[in-house]
Amino acid sequence: MLQIEQLILFLFYKMNGLRKRNAPYYILTGKKSGQTIQDVNFYGLHRFFYLFSKKELAHYDEWIQQLLMKGWLIEDEEGWVKVNVNPTTFMSIEKRDWNGWQYERFEQVYFARLSLAIQTLSYRHEQIKQFDPIVPDLAVQQFISTWHRQHSLYDEKIVSHLQQELTDLLKAEEQKNAYFPIIFVERLTNRQFTGKTYEQLAERLKLNAFDVRLIGVEGMHRLLDKLFQQPTHYPILHSFTQGFQKKSRTVFLTKTAERTYELFQQHYTLQQIAEKRRLKISTIQDHFIEIAYTIDNFPYEQFIDSTLLQQVRKQLVEQGSRSLKQLKEQYDMLSYFQIRLILTSL
Repeated sequence: MLQIEQLILFLFYKMNGLRKRNAPYYILTGKKSGQTIQDVNFYGLHRFFYLFSKKELAHYDEWIQQLLMKGWLIEDEEGWVKVNVNPTTFMSIEKRDWNGWQYERFEQVYFARLSLAIQTLSYRHEQIKQFDPIVPDLAVQQFISTWHRQHSLYDEKIVSHLQQELTDLLKAEEQKNAYFPIIFVERLTNRQFTGKTYEQLAERLKLNAFDVRLIGVEGMHRLLDKLFQQPTHYPILHSFTQGFQKKSRTVFLTKTAERTYELFQQHYTLQQIAEKRRLKISTIQDHFIEIAYTIDNFPYEQFIDSTLLQQVRKQLVEQGSRSLKQLKEQYDMLSYFQIRLILTSL
């Protein structure tokens, strides 16, 4: 079974048959909607959030169809998807070291910075000043230009420390996944060699291209974790993280939800916020789902009768997770928005 298949199966398994086929896609591509953020928090899927771009998951529908054809997934008439294979075949996914919620694809920015620095170093070592940068991103080029002025790629001590820090990190990574150091090093570009693509590496390593990508992302997250945990031990490599702010919480507000929260603190009602921001009520409700997950002591009683809130919460804890449709049928006096709010309080 391919790793991407295991990953999709694991996400559906964690959502307990209560989501439709695109739910894992929205998590993996980091869709910042109220429903997706609710799923991430409710099912504990932070590590998988925004691991990939939409382009990288362009074949998602094909993977779903293959899993359905193999009978590993079952989709009912209403579109709800559940897993139909022994969980032991994909539970190894739970032990993987992705940290998507924290990094939100910063690993790509970090690797681009480091890759361009190493390319620059290799050309300057041979006293070649003009070359085509392997990274076309102007922001990355500007970063390395500034970094060079502060640290100097002409300084042999800096170069020596950089080499030693990379060696130490990659040796440690061999114990976690022997493929990652190979993937990391062979993606780099220098004067003699052009970095390989994931597809080229897959052919060389006899692996699926997307599985190689998964290994690469996981390894980069582990590497970044270690740099932030031990910045003084890896000062040169840590310097390439400049500008990145680690989240201090396990949840966050999108910029648009933050603006809604500011208005809410000014005592605007949900309807008034929607009118002031010229957004649909449903969009503002999605913001409030984010807010309820994020802030301490969310004022649920402003939206739901406190006695009813406690009653429903108690029953939900006893019954376990349920689909929104099932909950609406059971608690018809509540709106979908109120039910979603209650779920954030569990």
